[in-house]
Amino acid sequence: MKYVLVLGRDEILSFAEIIVYLKNRNIEFKVEAREKNAVLISSDFNPKKLMHDLGGTVKIAEVMFEGKNFDEIAGQIERKELIEWMNEKFCFALSFYGKETKRKRETEEFFKEKFKEHKKKALYRKAKKRGENISPSQIYSWNLIEENSDFVFFNSNKIFFGYTITCFNPKELKKRDVERPAQKELHSISLRLARILINLSGTKENQTLLDPFCGIGSVLQEAMFNGINALGIELDEKTAGMARKNLSWFEKKYKIEKKWVVIQGDSAFVKETLQGKNFDGIASEPFLGPLLKKISKEKEAKKIIHDLGQLYFAFFRKLALITKKQKIAIILPAVKCSNGKTIDLPETVFNQNFNSVNPIKEFQEKAFPYSYMEKESRIGRKIYILERKEKN
Repeated sequence: MKYVLVLGRDEILSFAEIIVYLKNRNIEFKVEAREKNAVLISSDFNPKKLMHDLGGTVKIAEVMFEGKNFDEIAGQIERKELIEWMNEKFCFALSFYGKETKRKRETEEFFKEKFKEHKKKALYRKAKKRGENISPSQIYSWNLIEENSDFVFFNSNKIFFGYTITCFNPKELKKRDVERPAQKELHSISLRLARILINLSGTKENQTLLDPFCGIGSVLQEAMFNGINALGIELDEKTAGMARKNLSWFEKKYKIEKKWVVIQGDSAFVKETLQGKNFDGIASEPFLGPLLKKISKEKEAKKIIHDLGQLYFAFFRKLALITKKQKIAIILPAVKCSNGKTIDLPETVFNQNFNSVNPIKEFQEKAFPYSYMEKESRIGRKIYILERKEKN
């Protein structure tokens, strides 16, 4: 089967997550085409399972037809009697991905006319903002997945046509976030980014993920949601208690049968703190520095990075004593300066023992480390995937 996977806001990060996920599970696949906002993959993966586990993919569409141009697609739609087997009354939408197409309006009129010919009461739905595709919230509001009526066009070397079969559910994700009993605003990683890190670490079902800077347990929670056992370390005793409270709630709320442990301890002494506990991968967003009310001057930024560097250097030195083949997906800070510069954490904090790797090197050179910079943030993020250097 061929599928169009629509990528999230950070296309490179979302694409890398897909590739690592499929490779790590030995799922055969081929990237048929890749554009800025979507990728075409031929594979026999389970789309709903994939959508459940990924953090960066927006929706997955199954390809029905392909052709050199829209006229070929239109002809196949008519020959296959696609219109006839739709319900009598439904909403539908059209989404366009890949290279820019100049026939959107013509495509809209084609579907409207065909539905009318077959006496279907089809209500055409558009995105809230002009020029955009409809959002996942709109897809669920209008029951487009149930009706198989979110039609997708992917324009690359050919035009591929299909319909959305599964989609990211923002309401469900928000529920897992805001209903947690313990909250710590401005100190918690987003659940979608947490999921991406977990998948980039290569940790899979029934294995154990370590988050050595677990905070209130966001990464650990999403690991459990993906069928992974969770092991966390948190320095602050109160925050460690919040993480335990959240994971206990999550375990009962979602009937998760996975092991989890949160240890109150110092990750700078990670070997001693874990006391021999095993893990298969690491995903974490550690302490990225103090909350800044304004953009730092260069001298202040260098001081922040210097202090954080000492913390991370101690952590990576100890981590090297207990890692072998486990991969590490970790976020490291980059501080913005008022003069326009950005002060990155030097790779010397880890490169004595770990290599930075690019999991999509065959598709895109220098994709990692990946700069994840939000517009309003004064602290930027660089996402690294690390692996232990072989001992001489």
